[in-house]
Amino acid sequence: MPSDLRALPLRSLTAARLQAWVNALAAKGLAPRTVAKALAEVHRWLQVAVKQGRIASNVAADVAPPERAHVERKRLTSEQATAFLKAAESDPLNAFFVLALLTGARPAELLALTWADVDGGEMIIRRSIANGAHRTRVVADTKTGRERRMTLGPRERAALARHKLRLGHVPAADTFIFAGPSGRPRDAAAITHRHFANLLTVAGLPHMRLYDLRHSSLSILADEGIDPKVIQERAGHANIKTTYHNYIHAHPSGQAMATAALNRALGVGGS
Repeated sequence: MPSDLRALPLRSLTAARLQAWVNALAAKGLAPRTVAKALAEVHRWLQVAVKQGRIASNVAADVAPPERAHVERKRLTSEQATAFLKAAESDPLNAFFVLALLTGARPAELLALTWADVDGGEMIIRRSIANGAHRTRVVADTKTGRERRMTLGPRERAALARHKLRLGHVPAADTFIFAGPSGRPRDAAAITHRHFANLLTVAGLPHMRLYDLRHSSLSILADEGIDPKVIQERAGHANIKTTYHNYIHAHPSGQAMATAALNRALGVGGS
């Protein structure tokens, strides 16, 4: 149980007190997902106490986690993505943006990449960057806890080769590809403010989140008719329902195409 709740006797912990604690965490600026995880941890501890007979019920069941703010997702069309990559060609983090658009990996996953993860024309997503205590960044597992592999095309490989040359030395295999001066992974927010926002302006594109490069990549794949299962594997979605919900949409002329296909297959209308 979190240290700021351990001082309270279990029997004096009420739903109202716990709700106040949750609200205080949210007021400090912690992300709703982070607060929800903290509440889930308390729920687990209290459930153990219920099973042990130390308390009669789990008051955490009556506590509401903070609501997640609606985030409007934007996407680049294939033409806009091409314009963005053109604008990013001379940027020091060009390789980061190339990988973001051509692999669809999450920014936190790209920031956790080491040189050993891009060996032999293949990129292996093994880790992600997560927020730790006191606004620190820590290396953690991927969102699903599983690694995934992607083949790198000529453009991605060339961008990585240029990025390595810019370093001025041969990096060790276990060093982060997109490390800051300290050797630790860069901060996604800093990349947005110092690189991404300016590149969007140069390319004449609307403001969007860094994460929307992933959304753009996966949406373009869906537009190109790539198998949803392939998109799911590339995206690292635990459930293909997530892929369908976010990226697979019926083409406007899809029903007409389906009717025509059935007529051809069944020989209807031909004479």
